[in-house]
Amino acid sequence: MEKLYILAAILIIGFFAIGNYFYNFSLNARKDKSEVFKNNQAGDFVGEKPEDIKWFLENKEEISMKSTTGLDLVAYRFKNDSNLWAIVIHGYTGKGQDMGFFAKKFYDMGFNVLVPDLLGHGQSGGNTITMGGLDSNDIIKWTDKISIEEVDPKILLFGISMGAATVLNTIGKNPPKNVLAFIEDSGYINVEEIFSHQLKKMFKVPKFLVMPPANLVTRIRGGYFLNRVDASNSIKNAKIPGLILHGDMDDFVPVDNAYRLYEMLNNEKEIHISKGAIHVQGALIDKDYWKVVENFVNKYIK
Repeated sequence: MEKLYILAAILIIGFFAIGNYFYNFSLNARKDKSEVFKNNQAGDFVGEKPEDIKWFLENKEEISMKSTTGLDLVAYRFKNDSNLWAIVIHGYTGKGQDMGFFAKKFYDMGFNVLVPDLLGHGQSGGNTITMGGLDSNDIIKWTDKISIEEVDPKILLFGISMGAATVLNTIGKNPPKNVLAFIEDSGYINVEEIFSHQLKKMFKVPKFLVMPPANLVTRIRGGYFLNRVDASNSIKNAKIPGLILHGDMDDFVPVDNAYRLYEMLNNEKEIHISKGAIHVQGALIDKDYWKVVENFVNKYIK
């Protein structure tokens, strides 16, 4: 009997050790994430130029509010002379300032732009990366804020990578009627699928060994169940038009996410796959990328 107790203790300790390692490696916002990107062609958007950062810093207006979980949130606002609004959302381990390239593109199209720091990123509070799950509740709050404070705003949601997943988790949560359309670039539908993909690629480890302890430890340390970050129902319930963008050479978030997303959407939808583009690089190498974006905006927002 004593041996059974010892074995049980070893299994329990091992279970939590695996979950804790995964949490620190992938979701602890205060731990370095360079290892996550080591075996990937690109971890996130890598097109930011000094002039983009300069424009961002010189023109931003910093605003704040509380998250749905009671943490401090920070966003950066760029006012334009119109009632058009684009909420531009960064990716995994990024921050609002990293989105100067995209923010200026939408600003030059005539949009006011709001660029939030997601939970655990930039100046926003939180020690856990929520992978677009809890973040989507806060995006609803930002859209509510714009809808209340501005006169007849027309709101577009735009995100890259994890920011795109945040958009996908937002669109089916009854956003204000002022939210008219969304654009997502390189987003994922189900976070467990993406982590399983990375586990297999980086560590040659099967899903069943890691995801159960990771799920429990994430709930204990991060406040949410990892396996519930699934945008499927949100996508199916969405009532606004969407544009899906992805690179066909993406090995970080495989392009099949884009095709599955397109099939799941029940409203007006468009898809554009950038040939030869790795993760969130279509905006840089695809000459048709911004034409597609502007055509979509002109059709559904302006």
